[in-house]
Amino acid sequence: MEFLTEIILLSSCIVFLWVVLSIMVWKLGQENNRNRREVILIEKEKNEYAELGKGLAGYAQKVQEKKNQIKDKIMTFLEKQDKISNHDVVKLLEISSATAVRYLDELEEEGRIKQIGKTGCGYFIRNSLKANASNQPEVFIFCTNLT
Repeated sequence: MEFLTEIILLSSCIVFLWVVLSIMVWKLGQENNRNRREVILIEKEKNEYAELGKGLAGYAQKVQEKKNQIKDKIMTFLEKQDKISNHDVVKLLEISSATAVRYLDELEEEGRIKQIGKTGCGYFIRNSLKANASNQPEVFIFCTNLT
């Protein structure tokens, strides 16, 4: 009888150790999966960083390229339309009103458009299609809010 008790106790210990080891293997598998996901995310970030041009200079260049593309969209719209409002720029580019004003201000600073009228009111941009000395069409901004 004592021998049978020892066998039962020994087999209980073996089962307990098997359960503990199984849990440990399962936990290690979960940790391994987390580590794999982390490696994938780090690799993705590394590729994005490399794509940006390895640093802030490359990032700034990408941002400038995007701004130029947006300003070109505004000018292309003006080639097709006689006028455009700040609201039209907002709808065209799906940007905020403040951002639209910033782009229009930059275009004015570059000499590509000219604002006529009060600043800060609703205004339109009209492409006169008259070539100036530099063969560029003149573009004007007119204030339409008289309140």
